[in-house]
Amino acid sequence: MNNGKDVFVNRAPGAQVVPLIQPADKRQAKYYKRVLDEQQAQVDDEIADHYVALAKAQKSGDLPRIRRVRQTIREKQRERERERAV
Repeated sequence: MNNGKDVFVNRAPGAQVVPLIQPADKRQAKYYKRVLDEQQAQVDDEIADHYVALAKAQKSGDLPRIRRVRQTIREKQRERERERAV
């Protein structure tokens, strides 16, 4: 019985559930996982860079820049959360 899942169910006594995931599907899943991990790492690096810019703006007392950088950080954090939800 399939029930919409990629498994074959053998109902015989002592039988096991055997996944029917093809090697190509596994490779593709690993590829996309790697791509997503790289994108998340890039966003994390950008957030770190913005925190450095925020510290500089705070040190100089540049209030408009502080606001802009904080907004950018919030946007990047939301982007990171959306990517992690995938």
